[in-house]
Amino acid sequence: MDLNSQADNPVNARLVGQLNEGLARSGQTAGEYVKGTDWSTRVQENHSHLKAMQQNYDYIEDIYLITRDGTILYGVVDSDKLGLALFDGEAAQSRLTASVRYSLETGNAGFSDLEFSAPTDSLPTGYLTAPLKSATEDAIGIIAIQVQLDRIFQAATSGVDQDAKIHYLVGSDDLLRTPLTPGSTDEILKRHRKIDQLPGDAESSLHRHPELGAGLDW
Repeated sequence: MDLNSQADNPVNARLVGQLNEGLARSGQTAGEYVKGTDWSTRVQENHSHLKAMQQNYDYIEDIYLITRDGTILYGVVDSDKLGLALFDGEAAQSRLTASVRYSLETGNAGFSDLEFSAPTDSLPTGYLTAPLKSATEDAIGIIAIQVQLDRIFQAATSGVDQDAKIHYLVGSDDLLRTPLTPGSTDEILKRHRKIDQLPGDAESSLHRHPELGAGLDW
């Protein structure tokens, strides 16, 4: 995984620092600033490696740079989240926000667990987060990698038809994190399925993640 190498990359820390500086000087809201020429100029000079990383690795959906105060100031693909204040409103309850807080407070990499960014989403998403360090080793912001989950789901259900085994991930809330049925995601985060409810001849592989809040429309 390239999370640690990107967290240690001084170019990323410099980019989020420069964008935060540009925002402060602009006198604009974050939502206004990310649509302006100053933002575009600073990004174009520093983001080619992030763009290439997102394009070259099929497990990466998107990459975000987030300030210490929780403002998303950069994304490779998704412009809708640019300017979003994660620590305010409904976004403050998202699992991404919980993982960002964890990485800022501990200095460690974190995983958001799965969530639906909006109730209408058909697929859940998950984020890996890590602090971006300044020259003084203080966290200047966060890098968040949005993970493609298709391969994990496929691996969990790949042997169901052949050996009748059921392999799945379940959270501490007893909600499924991977599907029981190949090709279906309807059960994820929506269906309770405890170990003792499985058929007697089925084998299960159980891995728990800490509960990190609820997915909301943000």
